[in-house]
Amino acid sequence: MVCTVQTISIISVAVIGWGLASAVAGDIAPKQVPEITVGDSWVLVRKGQNQVLKYVFRERQFKPYVLQLFTPAGINILRDEVPDHLHHHGLMFGVAVEGINFWEEGPLAGRQVHKDVKSSVTGFVEAINWIDQGQKHVLLNEERQIDVDVSNDLTTLVFWKSKFTLASDRTTAKLSGTDYNGLGMRFVTSMDRAGTFMRGRTRVGQTSRADKQTSWCAYTAEVNSKPVTVAMFNHPSNVRPTTWFTMSNPFAYLSATMSLHESPLVLTRDHPLILRYGVGLWDGRAPSEHIEEAYQRWLLKWPTIGQ
Repeated sequence: MVCTVQTISIISVAVIGWGLASAVAGDIAPKQVPEITVGDSWVLVRKGQNQVLKYVFRERQFKPYVLQLFTPAGINILRDEVPDHLHHHGLMFGVAVEGINFWEEGPLAGRQVHKDVKSSVTGFVEAINWIDQGQKHVLLNEERQIDVDVSNDLTTLVFWKSKFTLASDRTTAKLSGTDYNGLGMRFVTSMDRAGTFMRGRTRVGQTSRADKQTSWCAYTAEVNSKPVTVAMFNHPSNVRPTTWFTMSNPFAYLSATMSLHESPLVLTRDHPLILRYGVGLWDGRAPSEHIEEAYQRWLLKWPTIGQ
C-alpha cells in the first residue's frame, strides 16, 4: 500500500494570551506554528522539529485515539494496549450507546469507525461512525476536532471537541456507561502508584476516586525520574459538569466523565451533543495557580481554537 501524506504549515493564526501579544501572520515565529501531517492511518502534530501529538485511526482499531502526547521537553506521557487492559489506548473517548459497549473491546463491543480526516488551521477534524457490534447499523455520527496550541514554550495545550448527531434512521440514542467512561488517559508505567492528583486548588492524594466536580483535574508524577504534570479541563458549555475519575494504584488513570452510570443521557435529533475538553502538559511539578491560569487562558482561546 502506498502511504499518502499531506503536510500543511499554518500561514496565519491569532496568538492570544500566554504572555504574548496578538500577532499577524508576518510576525509569527516558526516555533509558534504547528505543522500538521496527515497519513493514511495517522495524524502527526509537530512544533518545529519536535513531536507534540500522534493520533491513529488504523483500519482494525476499535476506536481512534491519541497514541502519544508530549510535554514541551519531549516526554511522552501516554501508554497503549497494556497487558492488564488491552482496551486502554493513550487518550481515548468511549461510552455505551444503546447498551453497546464502545469503551472495552471484544465480540460484543461496538466500533468507532474512521471515515475521513482533514487538516484544520491548528489541528484536524475527523468524521467517525459509531457502529453496533454486528457492524451493520450506525448509531451515532461524530465530528471530532483536535487542535494544538504551540504558542507557549512551557505548556503543551490540546483542545478536544466532539459533536455527536444521530444516524439518519434513528430518533433517539441513550448514552450510558461505567463511572470511568468518557475521555480517559492511561499513563506510562513510571507514573503509576506514586503520583498526586489535584482538583482546582485542592490536593486529594494518590488514590482518590472521589467524584468531586471541578473545572479541572491534574496529576503529577515522574517519567524516567523527571516530574511531569498533566491536567484535563472541562468547558462550562458541556451538558453536565465533568465528574473526574482518578486512580494511581495499581495504575494511573484519569477520565473526564458525565456520570452516565448514575444518569444516562438521551440524544434526540433536535439536541445533538457537543463536548469540549482540554489537556495541558508541563515539565516539572506545576503548582495549582499555574494550572488555573492555563485553564483560564484555554477558555479565552475557544473563539479562535476549537470552536
